[in-house]
Amino acid sequence: MLWDRLDRPAGATALPLPADPRLRRIALAHLDGDDRPLDAWAEALALSRRSLQRLVTRETGQNWATWMRDLRLSRAIAPLMAGQSVQSAAHAAGYATASGFVAAFRAAHGITPGQVQRRLEA
Repeated sequence: MLWDRLDRPAGATALPLPADPRLRRIALAHLDGDDRPLDAWAEALALSRRSLQRLVTRETGQNWATWMRDLRLSRAIAPLMAGQSVQSAAHAAGYATASGFVAAFRAAHGITPGQVQRRLEA
């Protein structure tokens, strides 16, 4: 995992998969590029929107939006570790622009993707 190869910035952690099989299904699908919104997942799992939100919070300690952001950013780890451009990593994570990706990455991890790549090269 990326953070195992770096000195972790304060607050940065690897994103574990949830134990609950319903949330694990969502996480794995999302990591494969399935960006269905909350309501679509709630319907697919035969849960109310609120029940799914509570389940996410209970399992992950995050709200739906934060969990989705972190899953989305996780899709960029392999390209970054492979030395691909930040633009390629942004595209892999589903971001339309590199600047939006960099801002989200920095907000989540306290470090930019470029800094990650420089640390990996060292």
